[in-house]
Amino acid sequence: MYEIVVDKKGCTESNKFDVESPISSTPFLYNYDERLLVIVVVNSGILYVIDANLSTVLYRYQLPAESFSSPHVYNNKIYVGCRDNNLYC
Repeated sequence: MYEIVVDKKGCTESNKFDVESPISSTPFLYNYDERLLVIVVVNSGILYVIDANLSTVLYRYQLPAESFSSPHVYNNKIYVGCRDNNLYC
């Protein structure tokens, strides 16, 4: 995960989190219980929920197939599409 800081001098990287596979989708930022969570699905089908402040993985779930879908949260539930033709919650 990268946090890009933009100021008058330009952009700088302030944080980085290594995931096991390339990312083609857009991460979802979610405020939950006064914490900023980054929810991202990598191409190999792993869904990560990362605490942005601590840079720690709170949750990791392997979908049954690849995924190139951006995750979304509605009513505190994460939704993501998968290449096995299913939508997971």
